[in-house]
Amino acid sequence: MFSTRKKQSFMIAIALMAALPLQAARAGDLKETLQLVPDDTWGFVVAKSLSNVDAKAAQLKEMFNLPFEGPISDMALGMLQLGDSIDKDSPVCAIMLDPNKYGGQEKSTAILVPTKDPKALLEKLSAEEGADGISKCTVMGEPAFAAVKGKTVILSPSEECAVKILKTKKSVGDSIVDSRMGVMSQSDLYISISLRSILAAYKEMIMPMMQMMAGSSGIGAGDIEKIFKILDEIHALEISVSLEKSGFAMIVLTVPHEGSDLQGLLADQKNSSESVLSLLPKEKFMFAFGGTATQSEHSEKFGNEHPVSGILKGLTHGAELDQDALNTLDAEIIKLQKSIKRYALSASALPKGDSMIGAALVAEVADSKEFLSGVRKFYKAFMTVSEDEDFGAIKKCIVHTADAESAAGKKLDTIKVDFASMPDSDPDDIKKMEKVIGKEFIIRFGAVDDKHVALSFGGGTKRYETICGAVKSGEKLGADAGITDASAHLPSPRSGEMFAAVDTIMTIVSEVAKAAGEEPFPFEIPTINAPVAASTSVQDKIGRFDLMIPMKLIKAVKEAYDKSAAASADEDFDEDDAGKDKPAKAKAKPAKEKEDSADSDDDEEAPKAKADSKAKPKAKKPEKKSDEESDE
Repeated sequence: MFSTRKKQSFMIAIALMAALPLQAARAGDLKETLQLVPDDTWGFVVAKSLSNVDAKAAQLKEMFNLPFEGPISDMALGMLQLGDSIDKDSPVCAIMLDPNKYGGQEKSTAILVPTKDPKALLEKLSAEEGADGISKCTVMGEPAFAAVKGKTVILSPSEECAVKILKTKKSVGDSIVDSRMGVMSQSDLYISISLRSILAAYKEMIMPMMQMMAGSSGIGAGDIEKIFKILDEIHALEISVSLEKSGFAMIVLTVPHEGSDLQGLLADQKNSSESVLSLLPKEKFMFAFGGTATQSEHSEKFGNEHPVSGILKGLTHGAELDQDALNTLDAEIIKLQKSIKRYALSASALPKGDSMIGAALVAEVADSKEFLSGVRKFYKAFMTVSEDEDFGAIKKCIVHTADAESAAGKKLDTIKVDFASMPDSDPDDIKKMEKVIGKEFIIRFGAVDDKHVALSFGGGTKRYETICGAVKSGEKLGADAGITDASAHLPSPRSGEMFAAVDTIMTIVSEVAKAAGEEPFPFEIPTINAPVAASTSVQDKIGRFDLMIPMKLIKAVKEAYDKSAAASADEDFDEDDAGKDKPAKAKAKPAKEKEDSADSDDDEEAPKAKADSKAKPKAKKPEKKSDEESDE
């Protein structure tokens, strides 16, 4: 058995080999590496290559002025004392097998090390010849086991683990599909976690905790079972990380178990080549997102039967609620969800006017009249869900009016909220809020045509008309230059997309803070129109989530922060200097004042001395103390 120090040393070695790397990996080499990864592994990490470490480390050093010198991969090789025997242009892989089968976490790990000469590497590891192709060796002064497959050396603290990998017959490489392989080959770092295997091993421990949490939040037992069904049918959850000149990219893949309902659900999802943001007008957006909605027999198997009532019960902590109203809420929201085909939502910074911010929502539905009727039923049921006195006081401040206004040739409903009349409202807080959202908080919603509904807040009736007009014509949000540039880094077609304009968000946050009398954001970035972008899609029945942070944004935030930090440091330096000067200035006196002070001191010195001599008793001759007292 390894000592604690030995266990930690070997785990550190694995971490260094796997986590250091941040060009595409050679597909052939990557495929060969995956052929050594057992299909029943709990997880594995693949780094593109060690040469990629140096390239990306140099890029990070330049961006953030990091304090290291020379090729960073040499540090890992130096710790392992492997020298130039490693093939720095091929993938490096760390593997975790089932710890319950191989004597714990530290015994179930292994590293797949690409080499130029396997025999030379084994000599550096002081390997001894052994049976079945397994050799005892030494890694960082600790005992380990090595095996050779082609030009790859398998290193593990466990002989059983090394044998398993060497003689594996069913590997990850046998079943990997093109879309998954494509993401892996472009990744600087690729992490795969087998949720299905981990859940199977620890389900009995996790399930009681989930049920306890569900009981306190109002989620039903059936919903918990559906959550576990999803997790159980995820064969692997995989994360890809890359740093390129265009920016930082992360991809998350959800690989379903073959033949599962989850795979059927993903296969049913519809991707679209057209941006769903074409439903919205072009505005100075803070964030915008949208997507396609797919209804199928598989989606019903995973759907929440109590999407609203469960949340309300959790929020009200067991308060008495009208069950009929709760049932209506659940039924109507499920109908509304099934009716939606596409949707898009945005929050924007509005031109100077009554409100600083606004929101817009447009949905393509099966029938707009039925959808609007369902929204009204939902609102009515919500208002009758409780007879609580406090809830009753809040209801009086919220007024829904059907067909209250006309816009874009259609009638629309309004919901007015009087925050000033809310229980325990603070007049000062209300004044601050009005500067941000306007004196009247009004939500407008209605049917745009037979297949579209719209909702807006902020900008009044005129903006609602603009939102309705964008459905058919006019400038679309999807045509925004920043969104167009960011979209080029996302897969197409896709089922959903999201964009966040960090520069606009930070500006609005500062303006809102100023309007509320608070401190603005500590630093500002210029308008760069380079939003953070994200998307969802399905490829080869695999769910895919992409996140892209543009390098232009990263650099702008860094420069703004550095500028703010430098200015803050200068202010602190000035304050310190001022603090040092104050005592000196306090001591300094004009010449005339010094003379007067001297004369005053001379006049008072004689009487003062007499008074002191009278006040002070004559000193007595000290008595001789004993040796004991003297020591004390």
